[in-house]
Amino acid sequence: MTHDRSSTMDDETKMLRVNGFDALIESYAYQDLESCLSLRALSLIARESSMRAIRANMSLGHQVDIDGVGQLSWPRPSDLEIQSFHRRLPSGLMSSLWIPKTATAYGIEANKPAYLIAPPGTVTTTPAGFIPLLDRLLPFPILAPWAEALWQFGLEAGWVTPLIGHRLHAWEIHPPRSVVQDFITTQLQARALPIPA
Repeated sequence: MTHDRSSTMDDETKMLRVNGFDALIESYAYQDLESCLSLRALSLIARESSMRAIRANMSLGHQVDIDGVGQLSWPRPSDLEIQSFHRRLPSGLMSSLWIPKTATAYGIEANKPAYLIAPPGTVTTTPAGFIPLLDRLLPFPILAPWAEALWQFGLEAGWVTPLIGHRLHAWEIHPPRSVVQDFITTQLQARALPIPA
């Protein structure tokens, strides 16, 4: 995987802390922006009261501390709309998952970054959901046999951005329409991509 930093980090147990509240981390992904480290996906286990306090602190813009990583920020709703899922475990603890709305099948919108998330150990080359995601983001058809070429092109051109993940793989996908269209056209003319029958 050329230029791909999305490999899962160690499987060590990690904790998230914010203003005296803590939670066990199941998985996370973050983007290393110039100004800060910004979470993009987060799955936690904690007591219900701690989970509510953590969610409130994050929504107020407080940075969280993750063992071995340091301080991370949570995106403002105006920057990235987040979808959350919560369930009570048999132990009475809460499990919560926060992911970008554009990482869900119904939340993908043209001209906005989408997110591709895969479980650890499932990605060897091109992630399985890449072509269906591109097909939803772009106004022209994307064929499955083009997956590897488009994946490598996306990584090299920077419109596929690997996120740093713990117990998952994640990428931000933001394809510029004209660039991808020109690439496909050039590759089809050179017969480097299979031509549909």
